[in-house]
Amino acid sequence: MSKNMLLKKITAFTLISGILIAGSANAQQAERFLNMGTNKAGDAILLDTQDIEGTQFKLITQDANGILQVTFNAACGDSQLTMTKIETFSASGRPLEESESNKQETFDANSASGKGMIYVCRKIHARGW
Repeated sequence: MSKNMLLKKITAFTLISGILIAGSANAQQAERFLNMGTNKAGDAILLDTQDIEGTQFKLITQDANGILQVTFNAACGDSQLTMTKIETFSASGRPLEESESNKQETFDANSASGKGMIYVCRKIHARGW
């Protein structure tokens, strides 16, 4: 990973940490990170709107080790959702663990991943969304 990319990730995770810990954000952060719900511990699950690539999106939340980032790929036409990557970072943004995945998830419009899929499919103007 290049120094510029690492700095960009650390900056993003510093912002995310502040939002997750403080539970608030300024207007610019609020536009970038949308709350998709909460995890079992009651922590916010955020969609990073600036890190969407086509139908791929990332949800970010706090976990016991720091920050958990899960990458999903949405198949809007089929209402299918696939979890493709799980990453854990320290609160300062240092990568701790990464694992690839190919887990199919059932689309649920009320879940955080379902809400993320709805946002992404509407953003790309997918038919039926």
